[in-house]
Amino acid sequence: MIIGLVRHFPVNFNFKKWSDSETFNQNMKSYNNASVNPPSHTFNTKEWDACFTSTMKRAVDTAKIIYNQKITGTDLLREVTLKAGFSTKIKIPVFLWAVIGRFQWYFNSKSQPETKNMSYRRARTFFSGYCFSDENHHKLLIITHGFFMLSLRRELLKLGFNGPRLLHVKNGKLYQFEKNSDINKSRSKNEQAGNSKGIR
Repeated sequence: MIIGLVRHFPVNFNFKKWSDSETFNQNMKSYNNASVNPPSHTFNTKEWDACFTSTMKRAVDTAKIIYNQKITGTDLLREVTLKAGFSTKIKIPVFLWAVIGRFQWYFNSKSQPETKNMSYRRARTFFSGYCFSDENHHKLLIITHGFFMLSLRRELLKLGFNGPRLLHVKNGKLYQFEKNSDINKSRSKNEQAGNSKGIR
């Protein structure tokens, strides 16, 4: 089985470089409602059996552009919500708000709407009770978000899939994960084909 993870296309929104907590939270809401900027060319999606997408606007818009068959939306694939980690009128760099928020997420702080354990549980729920419900689906395309993709990758590895590291997730790029048993079968077939050629 092959799982394809795709981060949504770039979003048409520019954050203010410096902001207080209230402005940062308002910017996050605006970002979530902004349109996407699709590239002129994208990868071929005809070979995928099914497509699942986050219900957030930027992911849904991306899915509609790259996949022209039935698309299934689910809240289980939404981005991990990010908000200002504390209240202040002092303006600080926007990247610092993000770093603080993700550190709070990692240490399961209640300062963030969703903790690390909650994200891991959400990824596990998607794969265990939702994603693999149809045995006829062998190639699944998943349109989601950069930060949540880390939780999805973690769960895929636990399920026996093999795939790339996600150090810097690019918008609109396909990241493929394949079940280890399938990889071994593919290698075995290639070896057999190679042996046959050698005998001949």
